[in-house]
Amino acid sequence: YRFTKCVYGEIIAAYGLKTFSVYSCLADHVIFDNVMPEIVFGRKHTITLGDGFCDHMFRIRLPEDEEKDETNYADCYKISGGRELVKNWEKNSKKNKGHFEL
Repeated sequence: YRFTKCVYGEIIAAYGLKTFSVYSCLADHVIFDNVMPEIVFGRKHTITLGDGFCDHMFRIRLPEDEEKDETNYADCYKISGGRELVKNWEKNSKKNKGHFEL
């Protein structure tokens, strides 16, 4: 799906929390993995990171899929330490039965 407007990002930024909107988007990777583990979520572009659009990709997880395909995390690499942050959230989420802390 290609989104050219992000109401969530706009509302969060309107409250002066633009940086938080970036982290909110990065958390999508953990949220989708917890809520729908049978679905692979990926994104290369994110409005809150300055791209002109978000390109959410969803597909059914196949038996031959790698545990974590790094191409699905392309947006995380656009912010310094973003991928490491998401890895930590994923690790904590598994440890805490689906809950994670920012």
